[in-house]
Amino acid sequence: MSIPSAQPSKPRRNRLHAVLVGLSAVLFIGIYAGFFVTDGEVQRAGQRLMLWTCRIGLPVGYVLLLAIWRAAARGVVRPAVLGLAVISMGLAGLILYPVASSFYHQRVLGRGLDQFHPYLQLAPAGYVPEDDAEEEGRVLRIFCLGGSTTEFKDGAGRGWPARVQERLAEQWPDVDVRVHNLGRQWYSSMHILIHYQVNLRRHHPDVIVVMEAINDLLQNADFSRFSVGSFHPDYRHFHGPIYRLIDRQTLVSEVWGQFRSIWYARPREVVDTNEFPGLSTFTNNLQCLIDQARADGAEIVLMTQPHLLKEDMTEEERGRLHMVNTEAIGRDRRWSADTARRGMNQYN
Repeated sequence: MSIPSAQPSKPRRNRLHAVLVGLSAVLFIGIYAGFFVTDGEVQRAGQRLMLWTCRIGLPVGYVLLLAIWRAAARGVVRPAVLGLAVISMGLAGLILYPVASSFYHQRVLGRGLDQFHPYLQLAPAGYVPEDDAEEEGRVLRIFCLGGSTTEFKDGAGRGWPARVQERLAEQWPDVDVRVHNLGRQWYSSMHILIHYQVNLRRHHPDVIVVMEAINDLLQNADFSRFSVGSFHPDYRHFHGPIYRLIDRQTLVSEVWGQFRSIWYARPREVVDTNEFPGLSTFTNNLQCLIDQARADGAEIVLMTQPHLLKEDMTEEERGRLHMVNTEAIGRDRRWSADTARRGMNQYN
């Protein structure tokens, strides 16, 4: 008399495995498709890296899981060994997470804290007075103020203030022209006004050159991740570069937030407007700076700010619009390139 086996027959096992593989394939396709439903125009470098890591890594991982599953089904790999491997990986993750979290907070969130300023967000560029005696009328001291487009240098290692000094030195060989680059990234007209009154006016520059528009324009995007609340004329709504210190997230919440931005992400509402309430603040700040400079006996020059914004831009040109693609963006809304173009033209 034969005793029936408690194990399912081979055909039944094959059908069960086929059903499980089919279900896993459906689940995989559902998850994987989410990485192609994303607001691709506004992804930052870290988001793009995560996106393409998932697009490439998930299929590879799925194939490996199927291979392991098949090996376990054929008895090549024992289930107990697989269970022990999964448990070991989980324990390793629990051990490594505190280390990774500490690294994230100290190296990423804490990066640049030495440049933090409690009132100006970033410490201003320092001016070092010349120690040598100067003959009256033989030295022309020029202070260049603005944001990153003043502070930063070009591919040749020179900024526009250095080029101004070269040109003026060629034209006036008998005058000691000294052009000082005092621009600072993120600085708006309000930062510049405070910086001049608190730090620079006592050094009595002969000429002040100001190039500022885009940082003040960004203040109008009060839905961006840099803002808390609606626009306010004194810019209190805009936290700028210190928003990461105010909204310190855990490593898990940061990774999850980045993941949600690339997986089944709903397209943001595109804000198309011609209204910029910050123009009145910008005008007032510049007028205050003009009045102060003239009272101090300095000439002041206002520069318009060059930009790439124009009608009928190509996709390549749109991809280079840093403010439009990474800064004038919030959780649910973003500026259109036409909005930024109209705004820059009005500010200029």
